[in-house]
Amino acid sequence: TLDPDTRLSKQMSEPRLIHCHLNRRIRWHAAPINPQRLTPELYERSVDVSDEGEIEGLEPELWAMQVGFLFDRVHASRVGRVLISGVRRDTIVYHGTSNQTFPDTLHGQMPEEAHRLARTTGAPAVMFLDLRRGPHRSVTGLPRNHEVSLAHELAHAVHVTWGCYAGSPYAAEDIERFHSPSPEETGAWIMENMFRVERRLPARRTYLGDAPLPPGEMPSDRTTGIPLAAAERTAAARLRRKAPSVAERLRSLPARECPYNPFR
Repeated sequence: TLDPDTRLSKQMSEPRLIHCHLNRRIRWHAAPINPQRLTPELYERSVDVSDEGEIEGLEPELWAMQVGFLFDRVHASRVGRVLISGVRRDTIVYHGTSNQTFPDTLHGQMPEEAHRLARTTGAPAVMFLDLRRGPHRSVTGLPRNHEVSLAHELAHAVHVTWGCYAGSPYAAEDIERFHSPSPEETGAWIMENMFRVERRLPARRTYLGDAPLPPGEMPSDRTTGIPLAAAERTAAARLRRKAPSVAERLRSLPARECPYNPFR
C-alpha cells in the first residue's frame, strides 16, 4: 500500500487510463506498466517469432489496442456480454506474466479491507492479462486463447465487484475432490466452460489438470470425474444471492446458443 504523496506522484506519471466502451468501470492504461513498482515502469518491447512463424511477445505500442479488441471479441458472445456488463465496480487491467484477478490492493486499499469488501459488499478489482502468446494448446491438448482467458478473469471480476469472491482455499480433501484450489476458481472455471461451449470449443475437464473434454461433450459428474453438480449448485447460489441481476441474465441465455448453463 502506497502513502498519499507516492500515490499522487505515481498517478501524475502514469500513462492515461482508457475506459472500455462496453463498460466504463473497466479501464486500462495507454501503455503497459508494472503497477507494483513505487514509480510506474513501462514494460519494454519483447518480441520473438515462434516455431510456427507467429510473432509472439509484448508490443507496448499496440497493447492498449489489443486489449480493446479482445474485449470486443469476448463481447461478441452471449456469455461474454453478461460478464463484461456484470463488472460492477472499478476494474483496472494490467499486463502480467500470467492471467489473474484480485481485489484491488494497489491503489490505497489495505489488503485485509479489500478482501473483506470482496466477500461482502463488493470491491474494486485489478486484472492481469498476458497477451504475449497467441492461440495454442496446452500440453494436455486443451485449446487456449486470449478470449477464453479474459472470460475466466471477468468471472473473477464479477465476483470481486459484487461481493461474492470466494478466494479462501479449500480444505485439502476438497482440493482433491473438486480438482480446484478454491471455490473461487471452481466458480470461474464453470463460467469459463459456459463461454467455451458457446464458442464451440472443448470444455475444460477440471480446473487442475487442464485437460479437454472430447469435442461436443458437456461437463457433468460423469465426464469430469468430480461432483460437478454440487459445485455448480454452490457457485450458482452464491451468484444469485450476491449478484441476482447477473445470475438472472445468465439463466435466461437461450439454450440453443448456450447449451451448458448451470444457472438454469
